[in-house]
Amino acid sequence: MAEGCAPSSVNDTYREGLAAQVRWFNRHHGLDNARALLSTAGGPVAYTLTFTTAPASFFTGFIFGCKINLTCSANPTMNVNGLGATAIQKMTSAGYVNLSVNDLITGQHVWFKYDATLARVILMTPTAAAGAPLSDVTTTRGDIAYRDATNALARLAIGGNGTFPRSNGTDLAYGAVALTTDVSGVLPLANGGIVSTVIVSGVAASPILADHGTMYIPTGAGFTLTLPSLAAVAAGYRIGLQNQIASGTCVANRSAADTIVSQGTAGLTSITLPSLGDQVWFVADTVNTRWFVQGKRSFTSAVVAWTTTATDTQAHSLGVRPQIYNSFIRNTTAELGYAIGDEVLMPQNVSDMTAVGRHKGFAVNATNGYTLQGTTATFPVMNLSAPAAGVNINTANWELRWRALVFN
Repeated sequence: MAEGCAPSSVNDTYREGLAAQVRWFNRHHGLDNARALLSTAGGPVAYTLTFTTAPASFFTGFIFGCKINLTCSANPTMNVNGLGATAIQKMTSAGYVNLSVNDLITGQHVWFKYDATLARVILMTPTAAAGAPLSDVTTTRGDIAYRDATNALARLAIGGNGTFPRSNGTDLAYGAVALTTDVSGVLPLANGGIVSTVIVSGVAASPILADHGTMYIPTGAGFTLTLPSLAAVAAGYRIGLQNQIASGTCVANRSAADTIVSQGTAGLTSITLPSLGDQVWFVADTVNTRWFVQGKRSFTSAVVAWTTTATDTQAHSLGVRPQIYNSFIRNTTAELGYAIGDEVLMPQNVSDMTAVGRHKGFAVNATNGYTLQGTTATFPVMNLSAPAAGVNINTANWELRWRALVFN
């Protein structure tokens, strides 16, 4: 609408803008104002097409769609809303040429675009002749059409029950799958192998070969997954475990003398999932008789008491030295602009343990996490209410914890 137009013209202008969009959409998609498909009339040479709202004229870039009512003869034309019969052309290696017989067929959905330089309607959809189906050589349900040794289209009759199309690298024939020569290992999940999820309310499970791809999600009080013997499964066999237990310990144990590898640490006999939501897959390496762990496990410590000149030790049950670990304080009563649940990482500075505000050391190994507090219990944080200033917290409003994560 024009700048500074009268308020009384806004409604009409806006409605006309919407109407123009509707007209464009309907013409582009070959619809009438009721959104019903528009078909051509006339043919097979002189086609006509009538939109509910007629375009004022042809113009370069004018695109419209429709459904063809009758298979065309050579050199057809198109007349849209009485604007005049215009030759329809297609692109070929020799440039634009008029359509040939059967380039448009009954029922075909097409798009056209007007080119004012050529003064022609250009067929944008591949011609029906170009996409014409090959002759049907099949005769029976299940037949397959293929190119034979002479490069001719031929029929491969449906095979017998339990047989599949097989290639010898040159020709195609039906045959049975030989498990001893055609198949090895376990079909990977990404290639269509079996995937299933089992919600377990009991306290134990011992999967077998048929359970390949199963994810166990226990929800009871503690859970022990006993992995099958690697001698009884194939390479690539996998079993999953997700910790959703209500209480107790969620653990997976090996069978016999098999071992488990987690985060590059070999020789493990069990894997614990300490935290709710931890999830791993155990993937069989039958050549080296070991299970590889894939997934994430984590541990969050119990609250470490605020004190001075003291070391706190807690076991994390991860079985390997965590890749990622940190200590933090978590707000329990809002202060200094922090909300309940907000966390702040604790600095680590063992070499300056006696200085005010430098009172924290933290370390982990494959078994424990160690928290060391110095001679002062004060701890400064950024004051979110005044971010430029650091203020000591009220330790009664915060709890001290640490977490560790293992990724495989």
